[in-house]
Amino acid sequence: MPPEIRVDVEFEAICRPLTDEEFQGLRSDIAERGCIDPIIVWQQEGVILDGHNRHRICRELGFPFPVKEIPFGDRHRAWIWTIDHQLHRRNLTPRERTYMIGMRLIEERRTKEQNLVPGAVHHEAGERVGNRDAGSDPSSGHFDHSKEKTRDRVATETGVSPSKVQRAARFAGAVNVLADAGGKDVRRAILSGEIPLTERDVEDLAEHPEAIRGLEDLRAAAEERKARRRPRPSTTDQDRPFIQHAIVEESIVTTQDPEDGTELLESATLTCGHEYRWKRPVVAGTTLPQSVPCTECGSGTRRPVDERRARARLDAAIDRAWAEPERREELRAFLRTYAVARTLRPGDARRAKLEEEMDRHFTLAVDVEAA
Repeated sequence: MPPEIRVDVEFEAICRPLTDEEFQGLRSDIAERGCIDPIIVWQQEGVILDGHNRHRICRELGFPFPVKEIPFGDRHRAWIWTIDHQLHRRNLTPRERTYMIGMRLIEERRTKEQNLVPGAVHHEAGERVGNRDAGSDPSSGHFDHSKEKTRDRVATETGVSPSKVQRAARFAGAVNVLADAGGKDVRRAILSGEIPLTERDVEDLAEHPEAIRGLEDLRAAAEERKARRRPRPSTTDQDRPFIQHAIVEESIVTTQDPEDGTELLESATLTCGHEYRWKRPVVAGTTLPQSVPCTECGSGTRRPVDERRARARLDAAIDRAWAEPERREELRAFLRTYAVARTLRPGDARRAKLEEEMDRHFTLAVDVEAA
């Protein structure tokens, strides 16, 4: 006799939450037509893997619902299948997709640490998840445990870069910490974008989860962080100087890659006093950039040039040069040299020499400083 269908809070948490509007729309549809899509259940344990909202609505309305049972050898396989199933939803927001990818890496690493090597348990229906072959299909029980890093393997299977997977795992872990402290509504508000927080905001708040006891605390923290952000400098201010702040090497913070222990650059203090965090893993000891843009005060960002105004001034200078016979001959020489140079490949020594000649002709023809 199959076990009674039940809800596991961990599996329910990994599934995409519905907004109030989406939930009411689903409820109205089920009330009118009944439950059409089956509730997917882990056969051996009776745990719902997909269809928590349909199950809840049908129970409240007293409606029957179809069930599709899928066998899995252990909790790890069921968990990975659920994550992959969620990742293939078309209505995922970018934030929700990032969270799912991060949870995939967290689960893979947790299983690796516990030395749980799945055996060969074949999927009863022979289904596949996505476009992967059976060798990496969690529901089939076949896993390719090669020497490839877990992070790289997850990146290949989810179609993103390894650094993106690493950042997603940090973000997912932070979301879980805040959800444990403030409840599942906190997770829903972060992933849906109801409360605007950057990934860095979420990670920072997770360092003190005791301060987030619910949605009101999270909303207040988001407003506080928004108020502390300095507005970006106006790009229309012609007098604003171009300043780049060099990295203070003595204040560099490093971390270790959990895969192989490689020391990676994590953050550094800029001369403006703000912190700069690397968005992708950079091995410690590599050559550091002379300067980086500060995301807090905007220093280190170059004001875009008004290209239309500069081009108009240059066109006017060329028109003036064309009106003078001597300068006109230099312009013609420039155009002839340009026509020959563009027929040669970049890097060709003859092209480099012609480009120097082009510069000389153009300088003689057009008063660049006046332009």
